[in-house]
Amino acid sequence: MHAELDHVDRTAAVGRRTLAIQADHRPASEIEREPTVAALFALARVLLAWTYTLPDGRAVDGVAYEVAEPPSPLVLEALTCAGAVLVRHGERPGAPLGPRAPGAISELAARLLGALAREAIARIGVRDPAVALRMLEDQTTVAPPPKAGAPHAYWRRVLELSALTGELLRARFPAGRWVATDRAVVPLGFEIPGPDGTTVLLPTNRAQRVVEGAGESLLLLLPAAAEALAQPGGERGGPLMPSLRDRATLDLDEIAWVPLFDGPGAAHPEVPVIVLGVDGETTFGVLHRAGFERPVAEALAEALARLPAVIPTIEEIHADDLVLLAATGSYFAAEKLLDRGFLRGLHAELAAPVLAVAVPARGLLVATAAHDAAGLARFSRLARLRFEDSGSRALSPAVLLVEDGAITDAFTRGSGGVPEGTLDAETSPASPARATFWRRLFRRTS
Repeated sequence: MHAELDHVDRTAAVGRRTLAIQADHRPASEIEREPTVAALFALARVLLAWTYTLPDGRAVDGVAYEVAEPPSPLVLEALTCAGAVLVRHGERPGAPLGPRAPGAISELAARLLGALAREAIARIGVRDPAVALRMLEDQTTVAPPPKAGAPHAYWRRVLELSALTGELLRARFPAGRWVATDRAVVPLGFEIPGPDGTTVLLPTNRAQRVVEGAGESLLLLLPAAAEALAQPGGERGGPLMPSLRDRATLDLDEIAWVPLFDGPGAAHPEVPVIVLGVDGETTFGVLHRAGFERPVAEALAEALARLPAVIPTIEEIHADDLVLLAATGSYFAAEKLLDRGFLRGLHAELAAPVLAVAVPARGLLVATAAHDAAGLARFSRLARLRFEDSGSRALSPAVLLVEDGAITDAFTRGSGGVPEGTLDAETSPASPARATFWRRLFRRTS
């Protein structure tokens, strides 16, 4: 139980109080093998337990940390500043070790995560935290620790990746600090003061996605944070633009976003969402809700108004009787899905009142006429293969139906729409007759 950072072990009524109880029944000798990690686990689990909501909607009255043997000094410090009750296994809980102290939590988190980062750097064998982070991400991609079979290794890796990211953030933003937050699974965030208030980044959330193979590099948090701080509210530092994103890679409570279209299909996990951000000189910085005072609808209208100025390259591709138009050549080529005038032009080009459109990768939009179920099935299969071939630039395997330039529905795996098509020999990647087609459609976009 000591290594399960994402849930509360149990609750118990103690007199008139209801306590959330987290337990670590390991012998002290085992805990002392990794004192830094043990203290971070204890701190994170107590902070998480404070956010627990009882079945009747009430918050817990306190958090108890149950141990088999007296804890180490570091674990005791973590429990004290987090306001926990220390209880020996089988005994009755007493009073808290101390009140919750946000300043002490911040200071201890910085000290523990800094120590963990130094341990990771020494183990990896490099001096540069950025190089260490990249190497650790690569190691994680090759051999991710499984959450079900090895929770200790899983959450330790999440904390290591977060700790290395924190060192880079502290170097870039000296006024930043680690703080407790209820918006992350591991309830620690990195707070950066800005001209319009503070921004709280959640490296632990992104680190967890990296471990699970679904996240972008944590290194991208640095330029994204810099550009978001340079343009609070979307007014300075670069134009406000929309960006299509895979919802699985996002903390939707943290950022400014809207669904792709109105309708039940928009909530499917394969359908991307529209995120607002700042188009910087070298990176795209997603806007966080913290410090963003404008109505999202108003900001979205401003961002969408800039899309007609994006002029992608359009290429016609033939796959037997299937005619596709591929838009590439721009970072925002996929976002032309949101440009109604552009899509109306594709209607006219394909002479089709209904289009099937896919955005399988960043910088790529592919459309075809939605004439029949068989053609849609083949197009769906092509879109999914392109998505699976796109690595870190993959966006969505969904096929979207478009009428009069507007999205009306989505075909996704398991949605009950168009069945998954099976490519015949003439349109398979191995076919010499279609080699040029596959090279064009599956090329890496910039």
